[in-house]
Amino acid sequence: YRFRPDLTAERFVPHLLDSSRRMYDTGDLVRMRSDGRLEYISRSDHQVKLRGYRIELGEIESCMSQHPAVRQALCLVREDRPGDQRLVAYAVLKDGKHLDHSLLTQHLQVHLPQYMLPNHLMVLPQFPLNGSGKIDRKALPAPTIDRPQTDQAEAQNLSFSPRAQVLADLFCEVLALPRVRPSDQFFDLGGHSLLALKLIHKVDERLGLKLKIRDLLLLSIEQLAALGETDAQREGGAR
Repeated sequence: YRFRPDLTAERFVPHLLDSSRRMYDTGDLVRMRSDGRLEYISRSDHQVKLRGYRIELGEIESCMSQHPAVRQALCLVREDRPGDQRLVAYAVLKDGKHLDHSLLTQHLQVHLPQYMLPNHLMVLPQFPLNGSGKIDRKALPAPTIDRPQTDQAEAQNLSFSPRAQVLADLFCEVLALPRVRPSDQFFDLGGHSLLALKLIHKVDERLGLKLKIRDLLLLSIEQLAALGETDAQREGGAR
């Protein structure tokens, strides 16, 4: 593990038959069959494979815990909708600390590759415990997207242009959300790379707008709509 001697020492353990050599501890639990072949049973740690990437959940938790406001961190893969697996991270803050979700996301973006960034970040007052005092992972809440209440004046400013309304409808369809705002960004709403490709295809079909994943990373719905309107005006001028 580059620049992580602690993880290297943890994973590259002394060889069972030759102490002068080391072997990599994969975290897989296996049994040896009578014919000499190994039969996979389960994992002994929290390493997962998600969308083609092997991810150490402990590495995400360690990165979260390095933030000065975080006391405890936990990350897991949830499948609240069949076939839609997502990384969800939970944090308990230190006493007296307050942390905006966007600041924690920025902290993770500095230290982790894109495929290891959680789709959802939830701050809890404490982690649920089972009868033995361990964290009850099954009792952790499903991710939600908090939306502040808006008054009538603000609601009037949340109207969509026709092109933005189409994009908003597609966002809701792909992400299974009841509503979105003009200022919302795809990945902030829990999107991931596979859903991004699905959205890009639908946007191309409906609007003829050829987006890139980078666009969804950087631009809000209203900015994407403006991007499409600029392209349309450019094409109209060319004709």
